Amino acid sequence: MSNWQNYFLDDLAYYYNGKAFKPSDWKSDGVKIIRIEQINNPNGDYDYYQGVFPDNNSIDNGDLIFSWSATLKVVIWKHGKGVLNQHLFKVIPKHFVNKDYLYFLLDYNMLKLGDTSHGSTMKHIKRGELKKYNVAVPEYPIQQKIAKILSTIDGQIEKTEAIIAKYQAVKQGMLQDLFTRGIDVTTGELRPKYEDAPELYKDSPLGMIPKEWEVSILDDCHTQERYSYTGGPFGSSLKSEDYTTEGIRIIQLQNIGDGMFRDDYKIYTSTKKADELSSCNIYPGEIIIAKMADPLARACIMPNTEQRFLMASDGIRLKVDSERFDVKFILETINSHYFRSQALSCSTGTTRARIGLTELRNLEFKHPALMEQKIISQKLSSVENEILLSEKEHNKLQLLKQGLMSDLLSGKVEVTA
Repeated sequence: MSNWQNYFLDDLAYYYNGKAFKPSDWKSDGVKIIRIEQINNPNGDYDYYQGVFPDNNSIDNGDLIFSWSATLKVVIWKHGKGVLNQHLFKVIPKHFVNKDYLYFLLDYNMLKLGDTSHGSTMKHIKRGELKKYNVAVPEYPIQQKIAKILSTIDGQIEKTEAIIAKYQAVKQGMLQDLFTRGIDVTTGELRPKYEDAPELYKDSPLGMIPKEWEVSILDDCHTQERYSYTGGPFGSSLKSEDYTTEGIRIIQLQNIGDGMFRDDYKIYTSTKKADELSSCNIYPGEIIIAKMADPLARACIMPNTEQRFLMASDGIRLKVDSERFDVKFILETINSHYFRSQALSCSTGTTRARIGLTELRNLEFKHPALMEQKIISQKLSSVENEILLSEKEHNKLQLLKQGLMSDLLSGKVEVTA
């Protein structure tokens, strides 16, 4: 690390806090206001401002933004002109610091900065932390080289994200077509639209559906065996003192993704406790539904990583009758917009929606015969496989980036100009 010098983060740049807007400042047109919400979702909705603001709050493509409250994050802005809201810094590097290098340096140290931050529920980094947080920085040409290497990896990551977004959009379009028009099993193609062939459709409680389709309630699709459609245990039946580091894995809300099982949160209980709560056991290949919002009634299929699992109180087990229904088709149905809208309409709770087993039982869904269900599932699986492959590539690139940041920004691996 020859010719590397130690600096405090505050010495590397000028940090200008954004403007404090009032609700009365929000307009429907003008200069868009960049909040933390837009940092996390730059393609989402904006409010606009029509007043005067200082240059230090003005943002354009290529500007460096540091979110220091609630969401701890740094980005290089790429979404047009705007004005910065409070709780965000506009970061202008000093003359001896390369902007792209500073972006990666802040990003690399964000977790450590977060450890020094204040607030238990909403973390924020005080300006004082930047005045005492020390980093080693090489000469400017080396900064440029390191930034170029890491920017190359970032470019590959962005391309992969674009591919994932493309396939996700393709899947959404397929879902719309497949759940309104279905598949003609004789040709393997979508039926003509209702507008083009109304004789192929009939009216139903859920709108126009193909003549071959039916409307059922969710209670119709589980097997007849005991506990094939049941909720998790009462909270008093499974307490934190029942948790262990190994044994039977407990499935909580954090594990129930929107169509995908989330494997990164793991707690266990003893085999004895799981046996006591045998009615709440759930098995690989079965569907688990979330009673709580984010979003409400989201569902995923249990993986085959364990022989069995134990649901926590906010999960619902659904073992699908495979002689009449395809499990993948039912999963996509539960996660569909029309089904979720029904769930929300009969949910309870003011701050966080909740739905019970009784209400879920009676929600309606539309479906064809089993063969057509399977064809629909196969078509959806083909595009999902592309998404999974791209996500694996994305994860691999993220790991590569983290390794390179650790090596290059710390000086472990020497870089020459």
